[in-house]
Amino acid sequence: MKSWKFYFKCFLLISVITYLLLLTSCSTKKWEVRYSPNFTIQGDGTVSVKKFKYLAHKNGKVKPNQIECPGIPRIFIDKNVDSFITDSIRTELSFAGFSLEKNSNITIKGKILNLIADYRPGFIHRWSLSIKYDIERKSKNVYSKSIEVTTKTGPIDFDRVQNTLQNLLSKSNKQFLLDAKRKNIL
Repeated sequence: MKSWKFYFKCFLLISVITYLLLLTSCSTKKWEVRYSPNFTIQGDGTVSVKKFKYLAHKNGKVKPNQIECPGIPRIFIDKNVDSFITDSIRTELSFAGFSLEKNSNITIKGKILNLIADYRPGFIHRWSLSIKYDIERKSKNVYSKSIEVTTKTGPIDFDRVQNTLQNLLSKSNKQFLLDAKRKNIL
C-alpha cells in the first residue's frame, strides 16, 4: 500500500502540470477590441494627439499588446495598448467636433500608468486603468492630471474583455474631457 506522501506528491505534480498547461494555453489568445465613442462634449478647433506611452511595456513588465494580469490568464489584445488608448481619445475628440491635425497649437499626450486585470479564481475580478493626461499649448504644458478608473467583472470572455475596456476608457476619457473643458483648455 502506498503512503500518503506518494499520493500527495502525485497531487502536487498534477497540479503543477495543470497550472503550466493553463498558463501556456491562455497566453496565446488575442482578444479583438474596438472603441466606440459614447460620451460627447461639444468642441471645435484643431488638436493634435501624440501617441500615449504604455509604461508597463516600456518598463519590460508586459508585451505591447498585453494587459497586466497578476494571476492567470495572460490577456492579450489584437492591438498595442498604447495605440488602442491613443485611438480612443482621438475618436472621442473627432466625434465631439474637433479636427485632428499633426501640427496643432494644442497637443494632447499621456502616459498609461497601468492597465490591470486582476483575475483570481473564485473572486470578483477587478480591472483598473490609470492614465496621466497632459495638454500642451504652443509647447507649454497647460494641463496635467492623472485619472484612475476601476470596474469589477465576472469570468473572462470576449464580450467581457471588450465591454470592460470600453467602460474603462469611456470613464477615463469622459473625466479628462469634462475637466479640460471645465477649465477652458479645450
